[in-house]
Amino acid sequence: MMKMNKQWTVLATMAGSLAVSQAAISLTNGGFGSSNRNGGVVDGGGWFESGTANWVEGSWSSASTSNPDDGGDAILLLMDGGSTTMGYIYQSLGTVSAADIALGQLQLTADFAEKSDGESNSSQWDFYVGSFGSAANGSDIDASLPSQHTIVLDAVAMGLTYERGNTSRQNGVSVGSFDISGLSEGDEVWLRIGETRDAAFQSGDLMIDNVSIEVVPEPSSFALIGLGAISLVLRRRR
Repeated sequence: MMKMNKQWTVLATMAGSLAVSQAAISLTNGGFGSSNRNGGVVDGGGWFESGTANWVEGSWSSASTSNPDDGGDAILLLMDGGSTTMGYIYQSLGTVSAADIALGQLQLTADFAEKSDGESNSSQWDFYVGSFGSAANGSDIDASLPSQHTIVLDAVAMGLTYERGNTSRQNGVSVGSFDISGLSEGDEVWLRIGETRDAAFQSGDLMIDNVSIEVVPEPSSFALIGLGAISLVLRRRR
């Protein structure tokens, strides 16, 4: 019995080492600061705004309107409606470590809210890999690096009310993941947050808050642990 317990302890340790990342990858200022900095500048640093037409309102306060509050400082990222030409924000997540690659997945979560008539607008998340020495406000990362992975969430996927004239909020939404298992140690990863527009309906405003990123194991890693557990049980029965 003691031997069996030791075997399960080894498996538990293996699982724990996979689940806890010693990651070099991290996201800065996912809550977009604490001060109202409307006009395209994100309070608190970490983010750059693109050089396209400015429809990113930066750190925007929802406290003075009927829009959903964020449950604290009332500061969010507002993707302003009114045009099919959208700006976006981006930042470097750092360079991948050997531990990041071994785990294999970047998992994104975020809170979403919509101002009235926001159901036709989707959030878009792009990952880039490589060096971009020109990162600055007004500098467009798309001009230098190709997107390696794109995630688009419509109103339903963001958990928002799919109906014009409403306001709604959904917290802790799983945005999606990016497979980093094929990257090389030292590769720099960038995240871009933007929005897509319905050309027939452009007036809705989308709000994003509390963006977080975590390096997690690929499903195949857990499958290997499961196979190891089965092997130990069969060996014990013999």
